[in-house]
Formats: sequence, C-alpha cells, structure tokens
Amino acid sequence: MRISDVLRVKGAHVVTVPPDTTVRRLLAVLAEHRIGAVVVSADGTSVDGIASERDIVRALPRWRTSRG
Repeated sequence: MRISDVLRVKGAHVVTVPPDTTVRRLLAVLAEHRIGAVVVSADGTSVDGIASERDIVRALPRWRTSRG
C-alpha cells in the first residue's frame, strides 16, 4: 500500500480554517466533516499549520492549569 492509495480513497477535498478560529468552532468543523484534522490558512491557499483533535486533547491539561 502507498500513500497515493490512501489519498485516492479519502478524496481531494481539503478543509481549512483561519488562524483566529475558536477551538469550539474548530471542533464543530471537525465533527461536521467527520475528520480528525484541518489545515490552518489565513488566505485559504497557503498553509499556516495543521490543527488536529490530538492537538486539542494535549493542550487541555495546560489550558486548565493556566486558568487556575
């Protein structure tokens, strides 16, 4: 199996969100599209980063600690 085989099954649609998207909205987008990650892009063309469910889960303990 090659990555090209996986991509062929997944399709070519790429979901993006702008960098100022809230975590709540990000999670809604992930659920709406039934995906685990999105491309973060300020202009909808260039890649500024990738945000995933795993990123959110790993950030939760730090976020809770910083809030007291």
